[in-house]
Amino acid sequence: MVFDAQVIGCDVDLSKTSASVRYQIASEAAPRTIDAQLVIAADGMNSQITRSIQESDPAFRLIRLTNESYFAGSPKRYKVLALPPSFDVEVTTIKKPQRRGLAALFRRRQPDAPVETTTRLHMSPRCQVVFTPVVPKNESFSFGCFPTTQKHTRVANLNTPPDHPILSLASGEELLRYLERSIPQWRNVREVVRMDEAERFVRKKVGRYGTPQYVNQLHVGRVAFVGDAAHAFPPDLGQGVNAALEDVAILGRCMDGADQLSDALQLYTGMRGPDAAAIAHLAHRWQLLSATASLFRKIRWRGDFFLRLLLSRLLPFLFDPPVYLMITQRELSYAEVWRRARRTSRRLAYVATLVLLALIQAVL
Repeated sequence: MVFDAQVIGCDVDLSKTSASVRYQIASEAAPRTIDAQLVIAADGMNSQITRSIQESDPAFRLIRLTNESYFAGSPKRYKVLALPPSFDVEVTTIKKPQRRGLAALFRRRQPDAPVETTTRLHMSPRCQVVFTPVVPKNESFSFGCFPTTQKHTRVANLNTPPDHPILSLASGEELLRYLERSIPQWRNVREVVRMDEAERFVRKKVGRYGTPQYVNQLHVGRVAFVGDAAHAFPPDLGQGVNAALEDVAILGRCMDGADQLSDALQLYTGMRGPDAAAIAHLAHRWQLLSATASLFRKIRWRGDFFLRLLLSRLLPFLFDPPVYLMITQRELSYAEVWRRARRTSRRLAYVATLVLLALIQAVL
């Protein structure tokens, strides 16, 4: 195990039964090299291993898809804040001073100028808490905290415009003051957000959302790709972690079921490759819309969703549900969801064509 190191490249010789990974330790001037019988590339969407193999193997390609969604193609930025596994949310708008939940979501909507308003508190069946204050337009942001078990730290994702003032705060104290000022109904901010975590937050690099991408083969020689190194996409579908864990599980099953490592990697590419491409295309085609999307696109998105939902209830033998519902069925692979979604799209196109021809004939 090597800590405080960064991967800078990978060399693959298809005639050998090993691969070489080059890495740089922060405290050393010269890079090091390690040879391994198996290299699992799990170094994210900006994978240095992917980049190195692209340069040396013309058959290996990283395929990027472009789209505009709520995340991809939008100027949104994000930072992550770690919160305790279980904490009380004290608010000023209800009689009982505390609510305990598995998830909390603070959403801020904005007019052109700040005004005083009553905060709306909503407790969903999954114990989500939603605050909706009215704040200045140039300081809008969303602050989402999602479910976890009682013993694990919760991760809160903060999404903002690129020039939001919270991204340029210089100290943890400034962050806590900003949260107290911008979400005044959350009275116990300092009890939930520790000072050391606030300091870490302001030092953390600002992130941005990329567009969907995937590699055309999940192994090259003795290198296997998993997670974002194999398929990366914005969080519209909420499948990033699930897809990465499935990669690891399937790779493990392939290695257990094959006598030779080379056979296991071939089997892994054959079994998981279609899913890697499918999940990227699903995120590309069925994405959430950005706040700046045109009215036509919003109407089309909602119309497509509810039309698929209605037809799947009325004629389930002809039409499949929306992707957002199919993707939650764990017995369906991503490739199968992609196949069914395209099949329903074709059938909708056929129906629309028949209706149009019938209307033309009726008019003539």
